[in-house]
Amino acid sequence: MSNNKNNLIVSAKERIKNINFIRAVSVRLFKRYQAIRNDDLDRRRIVNLQNAILNKLSSKDKIVVAFLVHTPAKWQYEGIYRLMQNHSRYEPWVVPIPCHNNYSMPNMADLHKTKMYFAAYKVFDVVDKSGRLLDLNRSLQPDIIFFAEQPGNHTLYNIYRFYEHSLCCYVPYGYTVSRNYERFFNLPFFRMLWASFAETDMHVAMARKYNVDGGVHFVHTGYPAMDDFSVNSNLLGDSWARAQPKHKRLIWAPHNFIESNNSPASFLLYHEFMLEIANNYKDELFITFKPHPLLKQKLYSLKSWGKARADAYYNKWANMDNTQLAEQDYIGLFLGSDALLHDSLSYTAEYLFVNKPVCFIYKRNDITNYFNEFGQQALDVAYKSFNADDILGFINLVVIGGQDTLQFKRSKFVSDCLLPPNHTPAATNVLNNIDSAIRQL
Repeated sequence: MSNNKNNLIVSAKERIKNINFIRAVSVRLFKRYQAIRNDDLDRRRIVNLQNAILNKLSSKDKIVVAFLVHTPAKWQYEGIYRLMQNHSRYEPWVVPIPCHNNYSMPNMADLHKTKMYFAAYKVFDVVDKSGRLLDLNRSLQPDIIFFAEQPGNHTLYNIYRFYEHSLCCYVPYGYTVSRNYERFFNLPFFRMLWASFAETDMHVAMARKYNVDGGVHFVHTGYPAMDDFSVNSNLLGDSWARAQPKHKRLIWAPHNFIESNNSPASFLLYHEFMLEIANNYKDELFITFKPHPLLKQKLYSLKSWGKARADAYYNKWANMDNTQLAEQDYIGLFLGSDALLHDSLSYTAEYLFVNKPVCFIYKRNDITNYFNEFGQQALDVAYKSFNADDILGFINLVVIGGQDTLQFKRSKFVSDCLLPPNHTPAATNVLNNIDSAIRQL
């Protein structure tokens, strides 16, 4: 018996030794990988690569452009895509890609839904007949690539695979309001971009301050997704088809960072209260529940919620007489609304374009510390709610009562900070920037 016990102890020690050895080797390999990548990301080398690509494009009759997108909710390139579609020199493709971050398996069901959403567009299918994912460098061979977001480190469609062959471009998903400067201005992703088209001149200033390359490739063009608000009235569609004339149209847009006490997300505090408001104001309000696209998945993973409870909650909003669930496009929703109640990040600025009352829900009094200088200025023109009574006050006095005391302040912020430069739509600014860079060589 003692021999068996001794053998088990020796065996355990050997396993621990092997694990420690593997860890040590992994650390050395990772450091070596980092060193190689840091060498690869030498700014002069990247600029030389990009100039070579521009030189090649200057003599091409057709420039192939790939717009990578993994969910319709994060499609911010409509205006740029349409401009290129109507331009004789560009051949734009929408390229739906699977959600495939880090080492997770790609979600092929969601990929199929995204492809169906873009069925009327010129779509490049990244799945071949055998079900394998295609390498875009060998198949489509794009000259320019627009990323919908910063991709994970281990995907087939990571910027690491493209920056040596294509001009890599980026428009942020929503206005950057977080003060996480490293994530939004200084990741390796940004070093490999040819151009990051910035929402405001304040964002360019932040890039110059926090980006290791001095933000030289950040260009102020305005935010293309907001161009729809200036061309607007035909986008109302059926976003509020079930609302009656007697109703004020309120959007409730909760964020998804529910797992962190330090985040602005207040859904877990007010999810039942908002249902009570819907029940108590049936004659006064029509409420659209517009959750962040990732909120449902977060609720699925939360022990106190799970899939059944989350689905049941979403279904309540979809089926009550004076409510609806909105999980896709929000432009028509914003245009047809009367007010917004939220703790979203990008909506802090985006909703201001319609110049209607907006109330930000403060989960904590110090939540403004979460926001960068642009975000704090946007918050200053919103009503503030610190508790349920404040929410009711916003609804009764501002939404229903019409006492919108911040209207002038909002209008000034939009005209001073949000409108795109050159009195030109942001999408046009982006295309003009690309065109002029190609023509210069």
